[in-house]
Amino acid sequence: MSTVSSFALERAIDRHPPITTPGESIKSALIQMQTAASSYILVAQAGNKFASLLTERDLLNIIVNSRHSSDISLAAVMPAEVITSHIDQITDLLTARLLLRQHKIRHLPLVSDQGCIEGVITYDNLSRLLNPIDLLRLRHVEEVMTSQVIWAPPHTSLTELSNLMASHRVSCIVIGEASPMLGCIRPIGVVTEPHIIHLWMQGANFDHTQAQDLINGSFRCILTTDSLWYAHKLMTTDGTRRLVVVGTDGFLAGVVTQSSLFQSVEPDEAQLTLKTLTNIIDEHTVDLSQANQKLERTIQERKRAKAALQQQIARERLVNRITQNIRQSLELTSILTTAVDEVSAFFQAGRTLIYRIVDEERPAGEIIAEAGSAVAGNGAPTASPLGPALAQLDMDFYASGRVHSVPDLEADDRSSQKTRFLAAHGIRSVLIAPILVKQNLWGLLLLSQEEPRRWERSEIKLFEQITAQIGLAIQQAVLYSQLEIANQKLLNQANTDELTQLSNRRHFSHCLAKEWKRLQREQQPLSVILCDVDHFKLYNDTYGHQAGDDCLKAVAQALKQPVKRPADETARYGGEEFVIVLPNTPLEGAQHVAEQIRLQVQGLNIPHRSSKTSDCVTLSLGVACCIPNSKSSPEELVKTADMALYAAKESGRNRWASESHAPQLQA
Repeated sequence: MSTVSSFALERAIDRHPPITTPGESIKSALIQMQTAASSYILVAQAGNKFASLLTERDLLNIIVNSRHSSDISLAAVMPAEVITSHIDQITDLLTARLLLRQHKIRHLPLVSDQGCIEGVITYDNLSRLLNPIDLLRLRHVEEVMTSQVIWAPPHTSLTELSNLMASHRVSCIVIGEASPMLGCIRPIGVVTEPHIIHLWMQGANFDHTQAQDLINGSFRCILTTDSLWYAHKLMTTDGTRRLVVVGTDGFLAGVVTQSSLFQSVEPDEAQLTLKTLTNIIDEHTVDLSQANQKLERTIQERKRAKAALQQQIARERLVNRITQNIRQSLELTSILTTAVDEVSAFFQAGRTLIYRIVDEERPAGEIIAEAGSAVAGNGAPTASPLGPALAQLDMDFYASGRVHSVPDLEADDRSSQKTRFLAAHGIRSVLIAPILVKQNLWGLLLLSQEEPRRWERSEIKLFEQITAQIGLAIQQAVLYSQLEIANQKLLNQANTDELTQLSNRRHFSHCLAKEWKRLQREQQPLSVILCDVDHFKLYNDTYGHQAGDDCLKAVAQALKQPVKRPADETARYGGEEFVIVLPNTPLEGAQHVAEQIRLQVQGLNIPHRSSKTSDCVTLSLGVACCIPNSKSSPEELVKTADMALYAAKESGRNRWASESHAPQLQA
């Protein structure tokens, strides 16, 4: 398990849970739970040996049964069998989540080999850590809410409410007023398990206390069309684990709980194993929401890694200064240029260069950054035959991570071919270290002097540290570049219809709004064409859905032919409907484009024997145009195009109609 995964798992474990002994009373246990603001309490024997677990639901059942007073010991009422797990068996948050879902529990005690309490993993902690933000923003409450809701009228007593909770095994009862004429419920409040337990502790008379006595003015509901992210924020703000869901008419539609939000996410969507940026890039084609979550977690991991790295670098001031300058940019050329400048200045070398291996077979390479006497006035390396000389070096030697230092080439390596090559270029002493990226030899960092120089052990050690940092900087720059590409691909996926590869409706709305604002300023015309494949349902019924998909793909390609300007946008509007945005296009121009599209689709000659219009697939089109102004809106323009499309269909299909013209039959 990775260090980051271990850290995430540790955050989910409550290492200091509320603990009591079997001899303590129920009342004492309740007071301890309330003091700790906990929904549970552990029961331990001597030596911190785990004995049992009591939750709010267990206590509610005790209250309903009314067989015990609050002074009786926990030993008489605590469950005999409780699901536990050895702490070493929980390797990550996903394992814990699966155990909670498998056993339908909200609390999982963790024990050691000796059965001693090590901590507790709770559903609430997992819900907080496994929080797929983007997915919750995209989904609606009605997708996960429980529509089978137990409700009661305001005059229901606490005794009846307690029995309802226990018999239906629910944690809350919705209090509502019934509408006899409509047969619907208008919610006015909620009574939960903690409410019942709190009143029982206060000695309330359950038979004479009614639900309406517990309702206050702070009760609020959530709509079925609200996002799960909004529901999550309300639960966090209000400090509750459930919300009542109503329709637009204000009547009861269901209940959404923290558990339902959590369970709506598939395990792979909430995967907590933090992968490297390379793995994220390899998996960028998965569901957009899941990828965004992984990227967010990876960013957090990189921030933590950066902080840890900076602490380590801070121990060596010289390495810190060089490394900080290297890490100021993720652009590779800037990184390497900064590196050679800093190294050359610090070591006062005659020549400093970075040699990159571009061909591992020969191997061959090139000098891509250089400082010192061989550098031109503009900072670029001058033409030098030193590159071919470096290609003669033994790259296997450097691939093992070894550093080569020679204080005097003429004295130490006079007979070697390497010495002759380097000496021919005025190099007398040299220090060469490998630049490793992911344990692979990427290139070399070379310092040279025209006179002998004794390389101190501390200098060689510092040189190794610097090359390690350069390797890390290169890796980050490459991954950053790949991440930019992956983000662009993800953005394209978010804006593209998967079937037709046209823009989707969301991207169309964005483009239309942008062009509306621009053309409103310029007071230029904006046209919209709304298209619909004629009798497409009959086509699907006749040829099957796969053929229907192929038909839509062909139509989509045909739509793009007449729409050629960069600012024009063609999108799938939904089902068999398509839409085209034509900025700076008057009505006559849009009508011409509509006719070209109609002919283009008809020219595909896709057989449609069930069509009531033609023996092949055809389009009906609605054209609308206006000069945007503050008194109108893009939605009204689309609505006008839709009305024109309706007119074209009513007039026989396979034609277009426009805002100011009657439907016209096309030849």
